[in-house]
Amino acid sequence: MNTKSYFSDIRENIVATLSEAKDEILIAVAWFTDPIIYEALEKKVNSGVKLQLIIADNEDNKRLDFDKLSNIGANITKIGRDYGIMHHKFCVIDSKILINGSYNWTVNASKNNNENIMVIREDDQLIEDYKKQFYNLLEEVKTLNENIEVTEPISAKEEIVIQQPKTDKFEEDIKDLDFEWNLFINSQVKEIDEEELFNLGYKRAEENHGDPQIIKEELDVLYSKLLNDTQTDTGLKDKFRHKIEERTNFTINYITEEIDGKLNELEVEKVATENSVKRKITEKDGEIKTLIGSQDQIKEEKVPLIEKRIEQTKDKIEGLEESIIEIESKKFKFQKKLIIPICLLILTSIYMWVFYGSTLYTIVHGLADAQVAIDMGGNANISVFNINAFPDAIEKGFMAFVIISLFPFLPMTAAYLFESLKGFQKYFTLAFVFIIDVLMAYQIAKTMHIVNYMNGDTVQKWPEDFIDIFVYCIVDSHFWFVIFMGFMSALLWGFLYQTITPEISHKKQASKLEENKRNKQEEKLEGLEKDLEAEEDKYSALHQSLLVSKSEKSILEEEYDFIPKTFISKKTKLEELKKLRIKKVSDRKEAILHFLEREHLPVSISSLKHRFGMLKAGWNKFLKDVYSEKIAKEKTADLDEVTEKWLTAKNNDLTSEFNLTY
Repeated sequence: MNTKSYFSDIRENIVATLSEAKDEILIAVAWFTDPIIYEALEKKVNSGVKLQLIIADNEDNKRLDFDKLSNIGANITKIGRDYGIMHHKFCVIDSKILINGSYNWTVNASKNNNENIMVIREDDQLIEDYKKQFYNLLEEVKTLNENIEVTEPISAKEEIVIQQPKTDKFEEDIKDLDFEWNLFINSQVKEIDEEELFNLGYKRAEENHGDPQIIKEELDVLYSKLLNDTQTDTGLKDKFRHKIEERTNFTINYITEEIDGKLNELEVEKVATENSVKRKITEKDGEIKTLIGSQDQIKEEKVPLIEKRIEQTKDKIEGLEESIIEIESKKFKFQKKLIIPICLLILTSIYMWVFYGSTLYTIVHGLADAQVAIDMGGNANISVFNINAFPDAIEKGFMAFVIISLFPFLPMTAAYLFESLKGFQKYFTLAFVFIIDVLMAYQIAKTMHIVNYMNGDTVQKWPEDFIDIFVYCIVDSHFWFVIFMGFMSALLWGFLYQTITPEISHKKQASKLEENKRNKQEEKLEGLEKDLEAEEDKYSALHQSLLVSKSEKSILEEEYDFIPKTFISKKTKLEELKKLRIKKVSDRKEAILHFLEREHLPVSISSLKHRFGMLKAGWNKFLKDVYSEKIAKEKTADLDEVTEKWLTAKNNDLTSEFNLTY
C-alpha cells in the first residue's frame, strides 16, 4: 500500500491527483463549492473520463452549475434531507487511487479550516471497499426513490435529483424540526483524525489476530469517545432552544391557519352543496310536473278523441254493412224500356256474327270456291253476305268453322272497350275496329275483282302498284260497303250494350260502391287503433319516467337532509386533526428540548457509522496483509455480521429513546 497524508495545499493535491484520471472518477462529498476543483472535473469529463458525483441537495451546493456537468455527460446525484446527514468525503480514481479525509471540497475549507486528506494507492481491497460503499449509496438512493414520484426517466447525461416524497406542509415542518435537530447534533461533533482511526483499526486487529468478537469492545470505546466528542456550551443550547421554539410556534400557527381555512372552506362547500341539491330538487319538480302534464294530455284529450273517432268509424262501418245487405237483398225488376235496346242488341250481334263470319270466309276461301265452280263448267258467284259460309266452313274443317265463328267477337270486344274505356285508350279501340274493317274491305275488293276476271267480266288484272290499288279501292263500291256495314254495326253494338248494361248492373255497382266505402272506413279504423295503442304506450313510458323522477327526487331530499350531518362529521375530523397535529409538534419540541437539557447530547448515528468505517477499513487492511484472500474474506464476513448486530442494537436503543434519525 502506498499512502500519503496532506495537511496543507490540500486543494492543489486533489486537483493534481484528479488530473491522473483516464477512465472513471467516483466522488461522494457532502459539500462541493470549490470552482477550481469543479473546473478540473469539467476538463476531465470533456476529455472522455466518466464522472459519477454524489453531493448533498442543499443551498450551498447550488453555487456551482452542476447542470453543466450533467449536460456534458456527468452523472450527478443529489441527496435530500430525507436520506439523513451525509458526511462522506472520498473519491476513487480509475479503481486505483483513493482520496479520503476530513476535507470538504469547499472554498471555506481551502482557506480557513484545519483539514487533512490521505491519497492511497496500490491497495485494491480498500479501494474496492470504497467503490462498494459508493454504489451502496447509489442503491440506497434508488430504494428511497421507489416511493417518490418521478415524472420522466433519467438518461445517462441527466442530473439525478432525489425529489422529496409527496407529503403535505405539516409533514415537511415535522421533518424540518428533525432536520434542525440532526444538523445541530452533527455540528457539535468534534472532527477526528481519520488516519489515526484507520491505524487504530489495523493495530487492534493485529493485537487480536482479527478476532471479530473483540471489535465489540472497540465499538463500545468508539461510542463512548463519540459521546464525549458531542458537547456544546450553554449559549449554543439557548440559541438552538430559541430557534426550536420559533419553529414550533410558526408550525402551530400554520396548522391553525390551515385548518381554520379548511373549516371556512368546508362551510362554504356546505352552503354550495345545499344550494346545488336544492337546485336539482327544483329541476326534478319541474320535470315531474311536465311528465304529469303530458300524461294528463294523453289521458284527458288525445285518448278520448281517438276513442270517439273509433266509435264513429265503427258506426259508419256498421251502417255500410247494413246498406250492402239491403242492396243485395233487393230483387231485380225488369224495366220495359230495355226491351227494344235488348232486341236491337241481339239483332245487331247476329248481324255482326253473320257479316264478319261470311266476310272472313269469302276472304279466306272465296277464290278457291270460285275456281271449283269454274272448273265444274259454271260461273263463280261470291258475295259479302254468304248464307252458306258457316255450313261451307264446317266442310272445310272444324278449325275453319271455329275461326270464322269466333272472329266476329273481335270487333264486338273492341266496341265494348270503346264504350267502357276513357281517354286515349277509348279512341285506340275505335281505330282498331276501323283498321280491321279497312283490311277486310281491301281483301273483299281484291277477291271480287279476281273472281270477275276469272268469269271474264273484266279484262284487267288486279293492279300491283300501290297507287293503282289505292285508286281502285277508292272507287270500288264493295270496298266502301264492307267498311260502312262493319264499322257502323260495331258502333251500334257498343252503343246498345252501354245503354243496357248500366241498368242491369246498377244493383251490383251500388253494392260495390258501398263495399269500397266500408273498406276505406276499416283502413281508417285500423289506423286509429294503432294511434290509440301508440298513445297508450306513450302513457306507460311517461308513467315509468315519472316513477324514476319521483324516486330520484326522494333520494335528493334524503341527501339534502343528510348534508348537515356529513359536514359536521368532516368538521369534527378537521378539528381533531388540528389538535392531533399541534400535539405532535408540541411533543416533538418537548422531546428535542428534553434531550437538549441532558448532560450529554444523543450520539449521531451517521457520525458513529463514519468513524466505524475508518476503524473497520484499518481492521480489513490487516486481514488482507496477513491472511490469504479466502480467509480474509471469511473473517471480513464475520466482522460484518458482528458489527451489524452491534449497530442494529445500538440504533434501536437510540431510536427507542427518541424517534429521530441522527
